[in-house]
Amino acid sequence: MQPHHHLCFQAVQPSNEIIEEEGKYKSIVWNHFKRKRVDEKDKAECNYCKKLLHDYVKICPRRKDMNQKFLARDQNKVDSTVGVNAYNFDQNVSRNELTHMIILHEYPLSIVDHIGFRKYSTSLQPLFKMVSRNTIKKDILSIYEKEREKSKHEIDKNQGRISITTDMWTSQNKKRGFMAVITHFIDGLWRLQSQVMRYESSNL
Repeated sequence: MQPHHHLCFQAVQPSNEIIEEEGKYKSIVWNHFKRKRVDEKDKAECNYCKKLLHDYVKICPRRKDMNQKFLARDQNKVDSTVGVNAYNFDQNVSRNELTHMIILHEYPLSIVDHIGFRKYSTSLQPLFKMVSRNTIKKDILSIYEKEREKSKHEIDKNQGRISITTDMWTSQNKKRGFMAVITHFIDGLWRLQSQVMRYESSNL
């Protein structure tokens, strides 16, 4: 029965002394176990309950705890390197993401010249060729034109009324004033749509 097997193992577990025998090291635990051939593999069988040591190892609670720690450690390693071998680098995709990041967070175009940012980008992907601020400016204007055309297309499809609002605000840090002209309308699926038609800024 399993409980007796557990007790048998515990009885010999404290005796973990290693002795030297004929030039080889041997644990005296083997005084309580014998080798047995099972499925063409050598197993350790308890001399008292005839249970295999391998079977106990499977249910050992301490071993389960250690396995969870090892799995968590290995998972952290996998998470830090996952997808590296299967990843296909695309310069245009990374360049497009960089452009959208600058637009989203309103970073200065000069960020592409910052040494720290360049080193950071290289550490993430050494194959990425950092672009100049003039190139980023062209990419931003290109995205603007595409979004502008999409907005015009959405407005042209609208068959209802359109409300136009003007928003104005100032940035104390940058000492600049901003103005945006925005259209609001209900589309064919009765969803409220808002499209920025014009955006300007000026020094205060």
